[in-house]
Amino acid sequence: MKELLISLLFVFAINSYAGLAKISKIHGEVLVNNQPGKIEQVLNVGDVLVAKTKKSFFVVEYQNGTRFMLKHGVLKIVSLSDLNDTVELKKGTIFSRVRKSITGNINFSVKTAKASMGVRGTEFFILEDEKESYLCVCDGSVEVRKNLGGAVLVEKGEDIHVVDGKELLKLPASKQMMSMGNEIFSTF
Repeated sequence: MKELLISLLFVFAINSYAGLAKISKIHGEVLVNNQPGKIEQVLNVGDVLVAKTKKSFFVVEYQNGTRFMLKHGVLKIVSLSDLNDTVELKKGTIFSRVRKSITGNINFSVKTAKASMGVRGTEFFILEDEKESYLCVCDGSVEVRKNLGGAVLVEKGEDIHVVDGKELLKLPASKQMMSMGNEIFSTF
């Protein structure tokens, strides 16, 4: 009886995380672990997603309503749980609309080669290339922590360029970047 109860709890625990994140939209050439991605495909920790061409993108949706879109880039799913969802942006642009959890916490972060961005708000985008990590916050706030030290809170209407060897300095975001972000967020 005890073994049956433990087995049932184990199955329940695994199933409660199944389907935490899935692909909800695809445009162009999108790969998951070097295989063509599919709408409704459930994602797992360790999955590598690629939007191959300049016009390629995909949208990932979590059970709690959090969504992100990756345009022309590569990312890896680092963690998927009710406690913390983390993606690692290797290159490209990620647009994220983050919803609070049932407990009111926001548990979504994006890691890049230069920094980790812990979400404290709802709408932001990050552009990652070999020179820098660029963050623009369209709504809410995001804590940026450089991999080599230093942290700053970037709030609505602000942006930051994270570059190795330079201090973190947030500035007012340009109208062009805010408009681009808000236009994309209006589509998903």
